[in-house]
Amino acid sequence: MAKLTEQELAEQLQGLDGWTVEGVAITKVFEFEAYARAALFAQVCAYLAEKHDHHPDIMLAYGKVRVSLYTHSEGGVTSRDTSLAREINLLA
Repeated sequence: MAKLTEQELAEQLQGLDGWTVEGVAITKVFEFEAYARAALFAQVCAYLAEKHDHHPDIMLAYGKVRVSLYTHSEGGVTSRDTSLAREINLLA
């Protein structure tokens, strides 16, 4: 799966509320009222990613979950990442 061009990535991000480009990845911070809810969200994100054989960086802090997506083998964002970002947005 090929890395998205800058133009393709910009088009994909238009439909991905809250996701931004950081380096070679797309990233979003999700906020929750309690640590337990944030931890559960992170766990469900991990399960969903594993189901798709994809492995994002997920960072958990009190009430916040930071998710970074990119395809390691391509060195950047692919349509696989933007697809998973859409599914993660639905979870939140």
